[in-house]
Amino acid sequence: MVTQRSIAERAGVSRAAVSIVLGDPETKRVSAAVKEQILTACAELGYSGDARGRRRRLCITVDPKYGALEPYFSRFMAGAGPCAEAAGYALVVKELSPSAKAASFLVNLNCDGIIAYGALRLAMARKLNSALPLVALNQPDLEGACDQVGFDDVAGVSLLTQQLIDHGHRRIAYVATGACTPSTDGARPAMLNPRLARRVGAYLGTMVTRGLPIDEAVVLTEAKTAELGLRSEYFIEDALDHLLALNNPPTAIVAYNDIIAESLLGHMRARSLHVPQDLSLVGFDATATMTEPALTTVDPGLAEVGRQAVACVLARIAGGPVREPQNTVATPKLIMGETMADPAATRAVRSKR
Repeated sequence: MVTQRSIAERAGVSRAAVSIVLGDPETKRVSAAVKEQILTACAELGYSGDARGRRRRLCITVDPKYGALEPYFSRFMAGAGPCAEAAGYALVVKELSPSAKAASFLVNLNCDGIIAYGALRLAMARKLNSALPLVALNQPDLEGACDQVGFDDVAGVSLLTQQLIDHGHRRIAYVATGACTPSTDGARPAMLNPRLARRVGAYLGTMVTRGLPIDEAVVLTEAKTAELGLRSEYFIEDALDHLLALNNPPTAIVAYNDIIAESLLGHMRARSLHVPQDLSLVGFDATATMTEPALTTVDPGLAEVGRQAVACVLARIAGGPVREPQNTVATPKLIMGETMADPAATRAVRSKR
């Protein structure tokens, strides 16, 4: 058992100083150097607060920059909450900046395990996982530092793109917001946003696998705003106008997510375009539930991810044989709406106008 005495001995400071810092990690009653020694000792010894007489709890960390954003977080909690409650655990949500120090975060955390909903740096993940069971969500760049659960961006986008191809589409555009830069070899865009990189890569890979050519003119991300003269503040609207103005416009668009797809639907409607008669459209994440027509999209399994995250961290808490960090992925599910049609019908409609 980690005590204030063992922390004091490890840090080389007095028990009084340890007591002050543990009572108030933001205190100015001790020097910054002494506070850092104490917090480091706490992390090294695996101290996470006094566990006596408290209800069992799991901590879910979110990035303070984004918070518990809807609707993703609510759907994740819809799966995580009942699973934790059934096991006798409460869920508490705490902000954790990617640049924060693990030692400061762990002091008086009073939790049995951590589910990192927000992004973590590799060093932070290793320190947290050495102190408490840690499960991270959709962060493949953590290099096996902890258990991970998530949804499959690649499988989801591939599923959507294949559906469009199977419906007869050959000229398919991709529209996404998010910062990115060209790759050094020019073969494929290298995205600063890892999730954006995975999704664009899945779209490109599916097109190539099915023997279809890649046309950079219909692969639109915000990196192309200057190149194409698009306005960043009106990127989605300008991206649509760019696609429609091409000599050979696309017959379908894959949107990065449902929010972009909804925006595209609105701009199409403002231009007297009909979906899917004029243009087929698919989204990603199944968060658009009130569109007209109903959006064809993919449910990445956010509720299932929530259940898997809780089950994974509870398995670590329970102990058992030591095993390497596990990676669990939810299977995406196609949600067929009313925004996908045969491109032959699209051409027929256009020829009548």
